Amino acid sequence: MDLNLSPQDRALQERARHFAQTQLFPNEMAIEEHGKLIDKALQILGGRGYMRENPVERLYRDIGVDRIWEGSSEIQRSIIGLGIYTGWVEGEL
Repeated sequence: MDLNLSPQDRALQERARHFAQTQLFPNEMAIEEHGKLIDKALQILGGRGYMRENPVERLYRDIGVDRIWEGSSEIQRSIIGLGIYTGWVEGEL
């Protein structure tokens, strides 16, 4: 922690860390559930689900991109882990 920060800046940093922690879980769950739903839709439609004429095919491609874009959640995990390791977070989990 930077010792030159004002109390307001320290409070703002702590709030930002807390928000990073609370955002990670619902974000991960939403992507996971979305993927499960699309996978079931593909199972129901069989081979037709992979055809470009079918809207499920687009959703299947989009969820793959969403999972890649959600790599930012990996960064959030690293930041949260570093915060726990270095003592940023003191019993807030």
